[in-house]
Amino acid sequence: MLALMNLETRRLFVMLPLVAVMLAFGLGPVILFAGGQGTVGVAFIAMTAIALVTRIFPFDAAGSRANTLAGTLPVTRHQVIAARYAMALLVAVAAGLLVPVALSGATAAERAGAGALLAAMPLLHLIVIGPLSSRGGLGPVAPAFAQMLPLAIVFVVAGFVMMLPDDPKRAVLVLVLKAPALSAGIAVTVILALLVVSYVLSTRWFESRDL
Repeated sequence: MLALMNLETRRLFVMLPLVAVMLAFGLGPVILFAGGQGTVGVAFIAMTAIALVTRIFPFDAAGSRANTLAGTLPVTRHQVIAARYAMALLVAVAAGLLVPVALSGATAAERAGAGALLAAMPLLHLIVIGPLSSRGGLGPVAPAFAQMLPLAIVFVVAGFVMMLPDDPKRAVLVLVLKAPALSAGIAVTVILALLVVSYVLSTRWFESRDL
């Protein structure tokens, strides 16, 4: 398991220049100007985390070579998927822990809430892209389009939420403010349930896939 995670880490090293540039643009102004543009920093952290998760579950030729290499190792395909999900979870946690840097001027509660929300974004991306990548794409659908599907789903859901009438949105806001523990519990339960389903699908499809 650790050897597989080390393999995935080496694949992520290729993206270090991109990660450095994105974090420099996102967090640089925040650090230099004492907390300015914190929301911009959070956005850059989220995009970086999503890009890293996409790298772990790719659709390109490099990903195919990684799958072929994994098939030659003395490990099961179940272990390969487990290592990839573990790496993606570490990326999400790391992204959430960077939020206090980007929101240094916010309260502790605001930083905690933003950190949880930010960690949820790459996890939601993982929930969709994990099974798609493990399956090998969507058949005749071009890999580039299949790779963008998770982001498209996020935008569609966000657009749907924005178009909801004010009363339902106000009711959700009241629930979050009056019962933050309950709201967080519901969100965590839903995400964990979706992660389990995603992991099971990824494992089954990857095990039956011809590498």
